[in-house]
Amino acid sequence: MPRKSNIRVNSLDFDGIKSNLKDFLRSQGTFSDYNFEGSAMSILLDLLAYNTHYMGFYNNMVANEMFMDSAVKRGSVVSLAKHLGYQPGSATSARAVVDLSLTSPAADSVIPKGSKFIATLDGVNYQFINLQTATVDIGADLANPSAFHITGLVIHEGAITSQTFVYDNSDPEQKFILPQKNIDKTTIKVRRQESSSDSTGYSDLWSEATDVTVIDPSSKIYNIVEMGDGKLEIRFGDDVLGEKLTHGNLITVEYLITTGPSANVIGASDSSTNRVFSSSVGFINDIRVTSEAQGGSLRESMDSIRFNAPMFFASQNRAVTAADYKSILQKEFPSISSLNVYGGELANPPEYGRVLVVVKPNTGTEITDNTKIEIENRILESKGVVAINAKVISPTYVYLKIKSSVETDTDVTSLTTDEVKTMVKDRIITWSTDNLERFERGLRYSKLAKLIDDTDQGILGSQTNVTLEYRLKPNLNVSTTYAFSISNAIHHPHDGHKTVIRSSEFTYLDDSNLVKTGIIEDDGYSNLLLKRKNVHGLFEKDKIIGSINYSKSLIYVDRLKILTPGTLYSDIRFQIIAASLDIISMNDVILILDENDPTSLDISVYASPGGRFVGTSSGEAETQTKTSTTGDITPDFSNIVGGGISSYDG
Repeated sequence: MPRKSNIRVNSLDFDGIKSNLKDFLRSQGTFSDYNFEGSAMSILLDLLAYNTHYMGFYNNMVANEMFMDSAVKRGSVVSLAKHLGYQPGSATSARAVVDLSLTSPAADSVIPKGSKFIATLDGVNYQFINLQTATVDIGADLANPSAFHITGLVIHEGAITSQTFVYDNSDPEQKFILPQKNIDKTTIKVRRQESSSDSTGYSDLWSEATDVTVIDPSSKIYNIVEMGDGKLEIRFGDDVLGEKLTHGNLITVEYLITTGPSANVIGASDSSTNRVFSSSVGFINDIRVTSEAQGGSLRESMDSIRFNAPMFFASQNRAVTAADYKSILQKEFPSISSLNVYGGELANPPEYGRVLVVVKPNTGTEITDNTKIEIENRILESKGVVAINAKVISPTYVYLKIKSSVETDTDVTSLTTDEVKTMVKDRIITWSTDNLERFERGLRYSKLAKLIDDTDQGILGSQTNVTLEYRLKPNLNVSTTYAFSISNAIHHPHDGHKTVIRSSEFTYLDDSNLVKTGIIEDDGYSNLLLKRKNVHGLFEKDKIIGSINYSKSLIYVDRLKILTPGTLYSDIRFQIIAASLDIISMNDVILILDENDPTSLDISVYASPGGRFVGTSSGEAETQTKTSTTGDITPDFSNIVGGGISSYDG
């Protein structure tokens, strides 16, 4: 009689399963001394082990696809997101805004829907079209008040196409599937007419279902559902939630096919001497870009769906908390790269009764006014809390200027100082790419120091200083008041302390209407001084031009008429020393290391034979001083507590 034995199931790999099967058979009296190797039984055990391994792997994959976090197929992730009421975002087209000047067209002329506008970016031609018919106007704000024109025309990148379907109620499996995958579903328009020969009902545009509480049996609504292969399916009502189709109905679906983000930033270089767009419409003689192309994106990624679907479910499609705003906006505007939402009471200065929404686009640094209006009107006003106003703003960019002196032991490393310098720069750039340029991503000095010291085993230590830079875009030739904050307290140990804020050079009009070259500095007593360059090339006080709140980092410049931002930059750059070693990013602030600015990273490497500490005795890294010839500055950190960090392990 065979002995009782339980087979072990502690392994699912092939060899483990086969070994367990052998042990099980040996536990039976019949095979207790059987030689399983080199026999036909070995082939049978291989077959059993393979089958068990295959089924175990298959069941594991099936189980994984049942959960959003572990699913690897897009169709599974999309299907699971539907259970949470979440529909993944489609590709979206880039949108630009243009003004058109026209020759004398016929009376009541229009720019018909679907008119083509062509632009070139990086050698590739992109087609833009208008989705609405635009009526020609006359007069208004053009230089020639009698000219024919169209202002504020929104054009979308892509091409319009359509599909038609005939509803057959005898086919229970009939589906209305759009064959392309790169469809901007925000442009979908659905119409239904009685039949192919009866156009009754065609003029009624059906709407996408967004709120089940307002749908009744007569509602002309449809749903857009992403299929497992990434294509979109149009679904209609059942005479309970929405009107049901009848046999023979002709369904027309019109939509835009787009390349997504490829056309973003088209129009940024538009000027009177270099127009970006051209058109085949005969009576258009000038196309001026008033808002560059923005908003183009690919369809929502699987990682984004995993992240956004639970947040969307928690928000229930209404904007109450900051997380609600984020989930809704990230779903509706996939072209958003980074997003932060906070109450106006946290702003500096406070804006009570507001919700501030800060948006960083995928391309460029600021969203266009057209995108801001679209977000406020289409999303925030319809889903926000009554009496709470939402305001969309652009980020405040604070640039990091990193200066580091690195010391190496030539007995430990074979690298040259130039090679170490390159390695340190590359490592800092990689760190900034991975950790900065998003909201609420700050800089920890200790981690930065360790990052530098760990670049190579031959590095003994480093001394690193970080200055903050704010870039002000001035209103030229207009007397303007400026106010800004960097959300980091500014170094101010006592009244009368040395200068910790200094701007680059610019030209301005003084009180005597004379053109002067000047800079702005703080005086250590909460005043901002306007200093003008004298005949000797030195800067002397002109007047007090503003104030500074060091603890709140509020900088206020009062009524200054700037003529040009100098010769070095297209903006005015304020370099600022923070009070803390750690630089934070909060509210609307994003920290950036500008790789295109050669002064952003200043790395000096010094060889130290035998590990003897040299420090800065070579003279190349002596105390830094301000210059008056270039308009740029490198602050002197030597007497400022908290102005820098040092590390040494030699």
